[in-house]
Amino acid sequence: MDITLYTNTADPRVVDKTSYLTQVAALTSAKPFYPLNITTPQFRLAYNQSFKSINYVYVPDLSRYYFVNSMVLESGNAMIISCDCDVLMSFKTSVQNLDCICVRNEKTYNKYIPDDIPTSCKVKTTCYTISGNTPFEVPDTTSNVYYVMTLNGLVGGAT
Repeated sequence: MDITLYTNTADPRVVDKTSYLTQVAALTSAKPFYPLNITTPQFRLAYNQSFKSINYVYVPDLSRYYFVNSMVLESGNAMIISCDCDVLMSFKTSVQNLDCICVRNEKTYNKYIPDDIPTSCKVKTTCYTISGNTPFEVPDTTSNVYYVMTLNGLVGGAT
């Protein structure tokens, strides 16, 4: 079976990893283990010293890209690689052409999408000491009495 071996420097969450791939070798003699699992295949290869750097594989017969999970050296100059399908890269055209609404995002807010899960944010806490009968007097640092006020509103926009 034909396979192409790569060194991949992209984060696994990147959809199109093309610009992060460096080809190490193109093989025509890779032997798959049967029964062949299309999502987690294993291949036996003739070992080469340059294969130590591989962490990514493309298999044209399966039309899929794979992360290399493990490499095991066997006697007789052979090597077994175990792989996991990279569905983002394998189906990148379909993924990139999707029209969708992202329900959760760490950077933006959509008031038309219900969202009960609070996002983490930096909280500014200011404590003022209260003294006397006026609750908003200038703080007195010698007293241990505190006034707590909580506010709720939309960050960065009008309500």
